[in-house]
Amino acid sequence: MNDEVIRELWSIKDAMAQEHGHDVRSLAAYLQGKKRWECPRQSSGHSTFEISSDGPGQRLFNTTKEEVDDYIKEERASWDR
Repeated sequence: MNDEVIRELWSIKDAMAQEHGHDVRSLAAYLQGKKRWECPRQSSGHSTFEISSDGPGQRLFNTTKEEVDDYIKEERASWDR
């Protein structure tokens, strides 16, 4: 790819980031045409899964962590058979 194209893409990305205060949630809300969603937790001690689960309509799958862990254990056990 041409360096000129890459420079132009980066300048567009930088302009968009600056326009939205370097806030990915603000940018996402703008792109989705929605109001900015505020995270109820302001500390950084939470996983991405926990943060995304708090937002309305943010969960794509309804599988629990325990169900995923059980499935992985069963899969690994089947490898040894």
